[in-house]
Amino acid sequence: MNDNTQKELQDKARKIQEEITERSREIWLAGLGIFSTIEKEGTKLFQDFVERGEGLREKGKELEKESESFIKGIRDDVAERTSAVAKTIEGNFVGAINSLGFSKSDDVEELTKKVDKLTAKVDKLAKKIKDLEK
Repeated sequence: MNDNTQKELQDKARKIQEEITERSREIWLAGLGIFSTIEKEGTKLFQDFVERGEGLREKGKELEKESESFIKGIRDDVAERTSAVAKTIEGNFVGAINSLGFSKSDDVEELTKKVDKLTAKVDKLAKKIKDLEK
């Protein structure tokens, strides 16, 4: 090989080496740029997730308050309706008692005494029948 050819080969080898070095440096810098971007954008993204989570938590609290209010309204409505039904039943019962002529508690007490006496007489009669069957 002559000196000229050898020099050309050396120049080509140097150029290839310089290109490889330059490409390696660019790849290294691109990697650093990617890492930096991920770090920066990742922090922003994380903060965005935190803010969205806080917003959802607040919406959840609002929904909880609304549902508690709704349930309280239902309970109050049921209590009112139950009270109204109880009053209606009580009124009907008092009306039925009155229509039978038992308008006073004294009358009910007197009737209870009569029923107790009648029950005692029936018990005595049942005992006599039992004694006769023996």
